[in-house]
Amino acid sequence: MNIDVYKDNLGKVLFALSVLIFGLMIFTPLNSVFIHADEFFTLFVVKFPVTDIINVNIHDVHPPLYYLIVKAIAKLLGVLNVSFSSLFLIKIISIISYGLILLFSALKLRDDYGWLSVGIFTFALGCLSQFFMHFILGRMYALGIVFLLLSFYFMKNILKDSDTRSWVFFTVFSVLGAYTHYFVAISSVVMYMMLLIYLILNKQSLKKWFISVLAGIVMYLPWIYALVKQLTKVHNSYWIKDLTVKSFIKCLGYFSTNSDAIIIQLIAIFALIFFIVVLFKNSDNILDSENYYLLSGIGVFVGTLAVGSILSLVFKPILVARYLLPASAVLWFAVSILVGKIKNRRILLVSLALIMLLSVCAVADTVTSNDKMLEDGNGYNNLLSKINDGDIVIFNSGVGLLEFGDYVNDTDIYTVELNDPYGIPNSHVEGMYDFKQLNETGIKDLIAQNPDKKIYLVDAWGDEKFDDLNKTDAGKIVNVKFYEV
Repeated sequence: MNIDVYKDNLGKVLFALSVLIFGLMIFTPLNSVFIHADEFFTLFVVKFPVTDIINVNIHDVHPPLYYLIVKAIAKLLGVLNVSFSSLFLIKIISIISYGLILLFSALKLRDDYGWLSVGIFTFALGCLSQFFMHFILGRMYALGIVFLLLSFYFMKNILKDSDTRSWVFFTVFSVLGAYTHYFVAISSVVMYMMLLIYLILNKQSLKKWFISVLAGIVMYLPWIYALVKQLTKVHNSYWIKDLTVKSFIKCLGYFSTNSDAIIIQLIAIFALIFFIVVLFKNSDNILDSENYYLLSGIGVFVGTLAVGSILSLVFKPILVARYLLPASAVLWFAVSILVGKIKNRRILLVSLALIMLLSVCAVADTVTSNDKMLEDGNGYNNLLSKINDGDIVIFNSGVGLLEFGDYVNDTDIYTVELNDPYGIPNSHVEGMYDFKQLNETGIKDLIAQNPDKKIYLVDAWGDEKFDDLNKTDAGKIVNVKFYEV
């Protein structure tokens, strides 16, 4: 069989599998449960007005675009009188992101590079690493992946022709990505640096590069004050653990695996090195626009990891493996194009064998983690459903009230005295939830005065003020502990 026919057929099979994965994303039982505590966060944020959404993001060290988009879609559905599940809404927005990638790949990538590149790319983003989970998670990662991929797509024409239209789209999508997640911003900065190096080495004009940088800064100016405040907060205190050799190795292999098994991580790292070697061996001139484009795709991932690691060592730990997902998507975009171009049968077979080996490991890990997430999600539902009408629920922080108050709203809710949680004015919180505030003594008196009622204490990332109470574990949602007093 002609090698090009073989490549096309294999690519079509992989793309068909990707479409099946998309269907699985839509119909998976995981869409009916919370699979991460951050989804509780998303739902409480988008119920508030826009000004509060921005304040929450400033206090939680995130840019606001994802939440504003979810808010706008929810508002539009409300205006159209379309009933919807809030939980499914935030999940389907992420799922649609993968659907757009499938559509883009079939319409654009296929014409440019053929079916094999399409199949490898979409299949990788459907099953490798933690892509599947984050395409059904009600968070900003899926949207960040789309914006960064679009930026990288328009980078190709900039390298080839430096046309104004591509510069405009590249700039806009880079800014949108920066408003979605800060690690997307880091990846965009890496792309700008790759462009600068290319322009300098090829002795091309830097005018459009500087205009693009200036335009990007201007468009990001409304968020600069918030960013400075967030950097100060992160430097003073943050939850991310110190970077170690072990965590760095996991991050380096994270583009294809989330496994903690060192052998699988090393296979992933070997595959990355292999693809870099193939790129250089097949490139007579790495400064050719197409070759440099593929190098830039790999460089986005490596550069983002490098910047994140350096900042974690000299500033404050900020590197978490999942933050590398958008850069990982760009890496697979470049690798899929590279493999699609390979003419040598032996190198092609080794490349495909590596991808299939990583895919088998990733699918096994995804199935296991999905089963665990479904079990945990059902456990969260069961925990919240056993808190009945007439019970008393006490939150030891405003954070707990905001994230979980909606799921116990038929109970008598009390909380410690609030201090504008997440930067939301107390008056706004009081307008959204039916609860009473008490000081520590008042809460203890409440417990003493209601011996005949079931009383739950929720320790949700607040100061533990009730060590002396007689309480038993009722369950937990990730790190949020529920006690029966």
